[in-house]
Amino acid sequence: LIEGFHQTAQAEIRKGENAVVIEGTSEIAQFSYGTLASFYLSNQPLSATMRIRYEIDQDLLTIEAANARLKDLPLTMAGTVSKLREETLQMDLTVTSPEAQMDKLLSLVPPEMLKKAKGLSSSGDVKFTMSIRGPSSETVNPATRGSFTISRGNVQYASLPKSITNITLTGSFDMPSAHIGRKAIRSFGIDHFSATLGASGVSGTLHVANFD
Repeated sequence: LIEGFHQTAQAEIRKGENAVVIEGTSEIAQFSYGTLASFYLSNQPLSATMRIRYEIDQDLLTIEAANARLKDLPLTMAGTVSKLREETLQMDLTVTSPEAQMDKLLSLVPPEMLKKAKGLSSSGDVKFTMSIRGPSSETVNPATRGSFTISRGNVQYASLPKSITNITLTGSFDMPSAHIGRKAIRSFGIDHFSATLGASGVSGTLHVANFD
């Protein structure tokens, strides 16, 4: 769901090249993403700058540079989309979050979920990578795979005397390509988690598969 969308763009066909180069900026006042039942992200501001190149004879769109900011979280995108003139596109995109911090990630959490965590402060390094590859059309979704890590994480609740420190986490998720409406075998895993609560340590793993 997109509300308050503003776009600027300029296109150029350079002499001697069979390609269109497009540069522009986008701003969305409120961006929500999820399903018809519920949103995973709700009413977040999104801004982006992008330079793309479309090779006319190859029917190939290349993202040469794309930088975005989802509220406070920085994102970059690279890759290609081919067969734009056909019913089914072929996608090969990578989204990363460079130099992200845990407080920027937590800024995306809906405020109603953090009511009991008033006064929460956090720090730590976050790395996130997601690939989107395969066919995309009105009937099929491409495969989506991703990985994420948190290192040197610290969380302080105002109601607790001591911080949660030394947070490290490594995880991944996978949603194979499938026809829209068909339940795909999805998986989510936290391969490693550890943290220090006061003087005590805690660690664990979590893996969930074959869920919708």
